[in-house]
Amino acid sequence: MKKSIILLAAAALLTAGANARIIRDNVLKGYQVGDVLEKGDFTEGVDSVAMNTWYGAKQGKPWTVASATIKPELNYDGYQAKGLSVDLGVKSGEKGTRCSIYPVTKKKNLGKGVYYMSCLVNLDKLGDRKATELFGLSAHGAQGKNRPALQAIKGADGKIKFIVALNKLTEQAPGSYELGKTHLVVLKADLDNKTASIYIDPKGDSEPSKADATVEADADNTLQPIRALTIKNRSGQAGSLGKIRLTDSWADIFAPAAEQ
Repeated sequence: MKKSIILLAAAALLTAGANARIIRDNVLKGYQVGDVLEKGDFTEGVDSVAMNTWYGAKQGKPWTVASATIKPELNYDGYQAKGLSVDLGVKSGEKGTRCSIYPVTKKKNLGKGVYYMSCLVNLDKLGDRKATELFGLSAHGAQGKNRPALQAIKGADGKIKFIVALNKLTEQAPGSYELGKTHLVVLKADLDNKTASIYIDPKGDSEPSKADATVEADADNTLQPIRALTIKNRSGQAGSLGKIRLTDSWADIFAPAAEQ
């Protein structure tokens, strides 16, 4: 009897491991330093553009800043994702924001379970008046909409304060983090329990028992199926983010890079 229980438990673990996956990795594959990130503006329906391609997100009026460009890779000990990085900053004289979007599915197949968007972030300059969004998980294939996201603001101590956001809901992580240093940030979307969380500079294959900050969806701020990845750029900041990875298990955040 004990042997049967052990065999069943082992089979369950193997099945869980087989189902866990790296959904997207190296989303800047094929780019070179200096290239423009976006392949065009998203002006039509999701069926009119290529999946797994960066576009300027759709909105009612033209963006006031140009597409971000590509910078050299960032590195973080123990994080094995591949790829270059995206410039967080705008050209001299430009003011405003721009959202770049990367559609990953046209279906609702990412509508249940837990998903993790991990990314390396290095900020050299950051405003202290209003939090700025850096990256997120969009429920719309063309617009940054109904999305859990990572925000940042410079605190009174001159260091970075990271914030998890779900539309108008926000929660700031308690720690302070150095400017000019590369940080690993994980954004978690728990679609079953309707929560969004962030983990800053996590270590190891086991998910921490408590996130650095968490928000819970409500009737006005909903958590919906994931359709796309987003990066938001704006004037008044400088730095880069890169090696974006989307997984449905914590262990796969730190797994060797996947071939896409």
